[in-house]
Amino acid sequence: MLKRHDPDPNNWSTGSAPTWEFYFYGITGQRLVTVDCVPSGGAIPSCSIVGQNVYFGTKLLVSNGVNVVTDRLGSVRGNSIGERFSYYPYGEERTSTVDGRDKFATYFRDGVGQDYADQRYYNASMGRFWNSDPSGMKAANAGIPTSWNTYAYAHGDPINRYDPSGLDPVSPVCPPDDPCPVDDGGNPCDDDPTMMGCPGYGGGGGGGYQPGGGNDPGGGGSPIPCGQGNPNLTSAQQNLGNVTFGSLDSAQQLVFLAITADAAQAGVSLTGYLLSSASSVWIAGSGQPITELNLTLAAAAGFNNLTTSIAGNFSNAGWDPFHPGGFGTGGNWRQDVPVNSMQITALPQGSQIQIDIDPHNPNIFGGSDLVGMFGHIGDVIHNTLTRKDTNYSKVANALKLNLYNCN
Repeated sequence: MLKRHDPDPNNWSTGSAPTWEFYFYGITGQRLVTVDCVPSGGAIPSCSIVGQNVYFGTKLLVSNGVNVVTDRLGSVRGNSIGERFSYYPYGEERTSTVDGRDKFATYFRDGVGQDYADQRYYNASMGRFWNSDPSGMKAANAGIPTSWNTYAYAHGDPINRYDPSGLDPVSPVCPPDDPCPVDDGGNPCDDDPTMMGCPGYGGGGGGGYQPGGGNDPGGGGSPIPCGQGNPNLTSAQQNLGNVTFGSLDSAQQLVFLAITADAAQAGVSLTGYLLSSASSVWIAGSGQPITELNLTLAAAAGFNNLTTSIAGNFSNAGWDPFHPGGFGTGGNWRQDVPVNSMQITALPQGSQIQIDIDPHNPNIFGGSDLVGMFGHIGDVIHNTLTRKDTNYSKVANALKLNLYNCN
């Protein structure tokens, strides 16, 4: 990459010799060496190295020959010559230091409003790139509305994401063996690195999400913060077990724990029902259209216990066309809360029930609550486009459910 220092290289007005600056980048897109060249009186200019960068993996250690300290986004915050740097969220500098060096979120700041972002230029004063993403709308993710603006920086979240390449916002807290593009659909931490079991989760938990678990096609791993251990199931959870908890994959375990813990908290009786097989825990996108906990009636009194326990706290919601296989024809109830509302649908006589938790309740206040109604419509559109369903880690966090009492 060439940057011309002298705007008048032919000496017509300045009377000075022209100077050119060359930046050399490695195959990873990291700037390695800066070289200045000036005329030497012959055909070949005189060139010299004026700066070198040193990295440890992706972390900048030396910028133009000066030792630097960077934060989690890759922004330079201090150096060995005593300078300190601070920034507003989108990269405007709060301190006053010279430009022409590495500054905000791995970018090289040529000048005010001109940050070199590898594949395009970024304007920290405006909080957006100078030009649209070269991939156009192909770079947009239907499930992430902020990605539809192809000029936006880090999908509008400069605190939790950055964009080293200028093309793909990533999270700095996701596992090192998953580059975490927010739209790759594999690692659930990509959608929310602060959710339960992920590295950014504030409630603790060892190890974080292991790529390959649940609906990640890689296989293996578990988001449960017990590591290699298992949570201590309550007696009610154990009584549902016709299958061992360990036979469920990580995504199924999370759904089972969240729904059964919320049922206990809401006073819903599941006594008399069983989880008949691992395949009874549906995960959207993994061979099923929606995420549901399916239970089978094992004792005649089970359905009566269920309907009695939800009286006064749940309302009849009418048939729901999004539940396949006749579920809802035996009853369909929604918990009377506006958000994170449990839904229970049943086959006739309660021979089988499906349970899920929806972020918004379209039936709250008799369907007159527009936030609940339109929120639910938005959830359905999002789930249809992304082939996903409720994020049960977010539900557990919001409801403060105690899922993991680890051994």
